[in-house]
Amino acid sequence: MKFRDRWSKFLIILTVIVMWIYLIWRVTDTLPASYALIAGIILLLVEGIHIFQGTLFYLLLYRPSRYLPPDLPDEIPRVDLLIATYNESTALLQRTVLACKNLDYPGDKFTVWLCDDGRRPEVLELSGKLGVYYLDRPDNSHAKAGNLNNALAHTSGEFIVTLDADMLPKPQFLKRTIGFFNENNVAFVQTPQSFYNEDVFQFNSFQSRNIPNEQDMFMQKIQSGRDRFNAAIYVGSNTIFRRKALEAVGGFATGTITEDMATGMLIQAKGYRTIAYSEVLAQGLATESLNDLLSQRIRWARGTIQTMRKWNPLTMDGLTIMQRLLYVSALMYWYFGVLKLVFLIAPIAYLLSGTPLISASISGILIFWLPYFALTSLLIKYGTGKRNSFLWSNIYEICFTPVLAWAVLVETLTKKSIGFQVTPKGVQTNNTSLNTKFLFPIFILILLSLVAMIKGFWMLNQASQISAVLINLFWVIFNLFMLLGSVMIGYERPHHRNAQRFSRNDSIQINGDTKKIQARALDISETGCCLVIQNLEQLNAEVELIYYGNNEHRLKANLVYYDTHPEGFQAGFNFSKMPVDKLQQWILEVYGGEVKEADFKFEKNTGLLSIMKRYVVSFRKPTRKRVRAVPRLKVNVPCSIVVLSLEQQSSMSEIATSIEHGVEVKTTQPFETNEGEILDFSLNGCQFVIGHMGNVQTGETIIICIPHLNNIAVKALVVRVASKDEKLTVGVKFLDEETGQVLYRLLKNTKDV
Repeated sequence: MKFRDRWSKFLIILTVIVMWIYLIWRVTDTLPASYALIAGIILLLVEGIHIFQGTLFYLLLYRPSRYLPPDLPDEIPRVDLLIATYNESTALLQRTVLACKNLDYPGDKFTVWLCDDGRRPEVLELSGKLGVYYLDRPDNSHAKAGNLNNALAHTSGEFIVTLDADMLPKPQFLKRTIGFFNENNVAFVQTPQSFYNEDVFQFNSFQSRNIPNEQDMFMQKIQSGRDRFNAAIYVGSNTIFRRKALEAVGGFATGTITEDMATGMLIQAKGYRTIAYSEVLAQGLATESLNDLLSQRIRWARGTIQTMRKWNPLTMDGLTIMQRLLYVSALMYWYFGVLKLVFLIAPIAYLLSGTPLISASISGILIFWLPYFALTSLLIKYGTGKRNSFLWSNIYEICFTPVLAWAVLVETLTKKSIGFQVTPKGVQTNNTSLNTKFLFPIFILILLSLVAMIKGFWMLNQASQISAVLINLFWVIFNLFMLLGSVMIGYERPHHRNAQRFSRNDSIQINGDTKKIQARALDISETGCCLVIQNLEQLNAEVELIYYGNNEHRLKANLVYYDTHPEGFQAGFNFSKMPVDKLQQWILEVYGGEVKEADFKFEKNTGLLSIMKRYVVSFRKPTRKRVRAVPRLKVNVPCSIVVLSLEQQSSMSEIATSIEHGVEVKTTQPFETNEGEILDFSLNGCQFVIGHMGNVQTGETIIICIPHLNNIAVKALVVRVASKDEKLTVGVKFLDEETGQVLYRLLKNTKDV
């Protein structure tokens, strides 16, 4: 056993012991007297639930299941892959289907089915174009569960894979999972739902991959812990089933909007073994809008309550004690909004109204609460392999608290029906927005906390119960920092890109009309790429790119932007429309790689001060769309400007302006010269400033003489003139196509660029 594992286990045992000692102290020595007793019991009950949940959580962390991919069976079984869809775009569905067709599994042993509850002609056409099967049905009864049950009735494979419309299986998906079914009692293998784009928290906070996706902790660590007790939750996608096990429970469960959890629990109650395999074998799109994320979690919360109401795990036949406890824990989890609200309001209630929810001395807090708090904070980070964070756990909970507290109370007390909805994926918007609906309750809590804090400082000089004031003052300040941390999620940034980009370092060759240019990839996407080249080159608007990745790809592309880069120059390309076979291979290149372990861990500098600093700095940076077609290089080179009249243009023979030979300017006519400085240049033109108000106008032809470069002279057309502080800033276009390249070579030799 590794030292890290031994340390983690020791920390878990110590934390659980200290946690229960703290609870005993709370029960025996801290309940307030008289009128505040009821409020004190409510807070104690909330803490008791929290400690019960924490104990089960640490039990899952203590020894999670770890699997190596098993060998394939001697006889390769047939598999049906079911892609459930309702209103997703054909572009998204095409990507998923092609990823399925890239599976490293015998082609005659798996079949891809588009199960379309939208009954759309364009999806039927897409299935024919891609060579997969199409299924629809006359109605949408039982939503996704009904859709899958319809597919179950029309397919015959020994195994069934369920995929959400955006989930892209890795090539090794079946090879790494089908071997688990060598054991006849295995009903399903659940792999993590993972995401290749940034979720709302990563994106809106400007943290990107410095923090993991908010769901990664559950999908990998908690599911592996539940696996130890045969209680892995079926999460609706990225799962492979044994058909006989599904048929044994009557197919996918209906009557709830979380058919996935219900189906898994019913299968486990039948005595089947289920497996949570922690390797990421499929990835999809995380919810990108805050409103969509909140709506999704409301459905999950209410659906879980519906499921437990219909199939009570405490009374269901066939479940073990630990399975019952873990499913009850899964239900209780969704009440965290109510629990968190109590923790947020408790110190405010005391400081503003004098109602004590806890009666404790500072010494008692230091002896019992502080070790519990410190150990919990350490364990959340190190016991999860840095997949969780005390700070971010609080931010996640606060963000969901107002809406989930209301949703679970409505579902619990009224049983109000809620329909199944598809969470939108692949949202693209150029607009920023302030989510006032999300921020309003948080700002109310911040305002109340601020008022309570101010009064608390005032009470320090007035109250006799200094200990109680200090305890609640610390508590409200802590809550205030967590509330402030959640505010940054409410400002929604624009999503400019219509396809996610992935960093790469592969070689690329650019084939233009007459020249081949070597480059290196910076990132790639389904629809384009960004690359870097060392030298300034003239790039055609339309090129062929040869990408040397896992395979060689020849791609027709259009230049979108061309700009400077610390390593030289970067260019962005959009791909022309590809034939299906080429697109399928490119999908494999873009999405088929194995996932980095580092993507699931919190990086350094993700504490409160660090994230707030990063947020403020990033927030102030304007987002701009790259539109430059040719890089502009800052040079600051002295020059002389000669404005040519029509007569002078006709006698150009008197001016030696040969760029190729760099001959000095020698004239027999008097030319008016303005001294200036070239500020920047590109392959197409340059920008210079004249030190005094010269007589240069748009449309004039000029000669730019550069003494610094052997007195070379360049002929150009004035396209823009701007005056400021008695200076003229002039933009010109070179009249000779070779001028930019010649100037770049000369400036590079003199190290001016």
